Amino acid sequence: QADATIREFDHNAFNMEQIYLTTSHIRLYANIEYIQQNGMPNRPQDLDSHCLIALGDPDNLLSCSVNWVLEIGMAKEKQRIPSLCVYSIAEMKQAVKAGLGIAALPEEYAAEDSSLVRVFPEIAPLSLDLYYVFPNYHKETKRVTAYGEFLADQLKTFNPAKIEMKREKTRSFRFESGFQPSHAQQEA
Repeated sequence: QADATIREFDHNAFNMEQIYLTTSHIRLYANIEYIQQNGMPNRPQDLDSHCLIALGDPDNLLSCSVNWVLEIGMAKEKQRIPSLCVYSIAEMKQAVKAGLGIAALPEEYAAEDSSLVRVFPEIAPLSLDLYYVFPNYHKETKRVTAYGEFLADQLKTFNPAKIEMKREKTRSFRFESGFQPSHAQQEA
């Protein structure tokens, strides 16, 4: 279990600090050679006949918004089966660059890569708010708070045009069961 993570906002995350970091815009991308060999899909339903790359556990792909490529153009609660599942955005980009299929990638990962082409450029991107999330008992832990500050600074440097103030999205959940972490847990 990690001390902290970067993920989407979770309305059911009790006893967690969720601090807004940035908004990422997700679009579909493929390698130029993949498109030359397999053709450019003209509409979302055409993705049914393409190799698709997904993020995460193959048994629980619906929980990740980045897997938009599996759902776009599908009936609600339906999704395509990916050809490949990976466990990081960096691995997804590498798989796309290798010509293994189409994936949903953050614009900032793909925009300056000339080997990638945008699929469905006319479709608006999926906006995904990302949060730095950690248990309340780590609120005073220096390594956890310092890493959150580091991430926020890096994101400003990485893409200064997308820095938005979203203080209203910073949320803190309190212990509802009366449970309090032990002293050892607070120091971890």
